[in-house]
Amino acid sequence: MRVLLRRNKAHAATALFVFGIVAQATFACPPCGYIAIPTLTEEIEQQHVAVIASLNSSQPPSGVEGDRGSSTYTIIKVQHNSTNSTLKPGDVIQTDYYNEGKAGDSFLLLGTCHVNDVKLSTSE
Repeated sequence: MRVLLRRNKAHAATALFVFGIVAQATFACPPCGYIAIPTLTEEIEQQHVAVIASLNSSQPPSGVEGDRGSSTYTIIKVQHNSTNSTLKPGDVIQTDYYNEGKAGDSFLLLGTCHVNDVKLSTSE
């Protein structure tokens, strides 16, 4: 019994020692231990345009290399616009990628805008 108790103490001491080293390394270098993930508000503010849009139709990729399909939306609300874009509710926009869903589904679309040439992507 005494040998078993000594062995368990040795294992416990080793485990605590290893844990102490790992904890010190993590606390000594916090950026190495985690990645800051922006909030949805921060992500929206980093984009030129953010709209809430209703899906009209989607075309899945055809299988040809480079074809990503397409989706057509109607803007419901312009949530954020840091450019002089003329996007407004009721405008129809088309993206060059397929977005699965049924007509009427709502999506948050984020993107960049260069002289009314809007490039949007869905927020997942």
